[in-house]
Amino acid sequence: MGSLQILPETLEVLRNHKVLREKMIFGHVDPPIMVECDFKNGSWQTPQLVPYHNLSLDPATKVFHYAQGIFEGMKAYYVDEKGPYLFRPEDNYNRFIKSSNRLDIPEIPKDFFLDSINEFVKHSIPYIPNESRHSLYLRPFIIATENGLGASSAIEFKFIIIGKVSKPYLEENESAAVYLERNYSRVGRGCTGSAKAISNYASGMLIDRVAKENGYKITLWLDSSEGRYIEELSGMNFFCVVEDIIYTPLLNDSILPGITRDSVITLARDMGYQVQEKDIEINELTLLHWGECSEMFACGTTATVMPLAYLGEKDGTKHTPHLEIGPVTEKLQKALLAIQEGRAEDRYGWVTEVS
Repeated sequence: MGSLQILPETLEVLRNHKVLREKMIFGHVDPPIMVECDFKNGSWQTPQLVPYHNLSLDPATKVFHYAQGIFEGMKAYYVDEKGPYLFRPEDNYNRFIKSSNRLDIPEIPKDFFLDSINEFVKHSIPYIPNESRHSLYLRPFIIATENGLGASSAIEFKFIIIGKVSKPYLEENESAAVYLERNYSRVGRGCTGSAKAISNYASGMLIDRVAKENGYKITLWLDSSEGRYIEELSGMNFFCVVEDIIYTPLLNDSILPGITRDSVITLARDMGYQVQEKDIEINELTLLHWGECSEMFACGTTATVMPLAYLGEKDGTKHTPHLEIGPVTEKLQKALLAIQEGRAEDRYGWVTEVS
């Protein structure tokens, strides 16, 4: 495997692709490039930076039938044209490898992954919004590309990086209504919940659609064994503030170990808050058995820190209603974003500047 190759036609596409920043802010203009690399004959080939294009895959390609695929979510920030900055890219790589191992996908070398991300971002600078709370969302992923219907691990794969302009998940100071799902589960124990497997997200799409049709922004999932304990939201980790203590579900093999989650816990403790990772029984929270819940929030790559308005049941019951962003949520939201955008001191070594 050699170093990343930049094709002449890629540079030509970048020269000819006009960027209108006023349109880009609203997510209409994305980088016209991608990183592409194949795994075949037992090794990863030389990665290439190529023009963005459609893929041509046989209908019997294994990813279509057995969902052998993983991805990561990352962001590049360029506020006031400083940076660009990547947030904890090595942690994304480490989680990518854990996901690869869980789905029996060949590991990508660390320098290959990080160099490819850096080159993609470096050539995408004109497409990174320079407004706070906006960024370039990066999606590295791997799919099985072997042709065959045998139910076994593939021997051929494709690694790709694409980017999409990202705008705020919510308007400033807006909070999200949460649908509490008590019947279906996102994943089961011992499955792939702690990996970023593509199959994890399909199981929640029906309920997410129903939730949105009923005025909710996102779904809260409970454990699959008993339906008693909070696990995570659709693509985000859950936090609540009870009696001035911040709580979040204890990680297990059906909860994704969020990088933003870890960052929030670190920041909160350094700010003097007590943070407890514990199994949170849903009825303890909704029936206020262990104190008054004053705030709830979610966190993830896309939303960063997102205030939650209330938990809603199928019958219309609302629990712990707090319609505006709370002081703890707001403080953590602003502190984390300031570090990500390079506006505050990074005492943790989380931010990497792309040269």
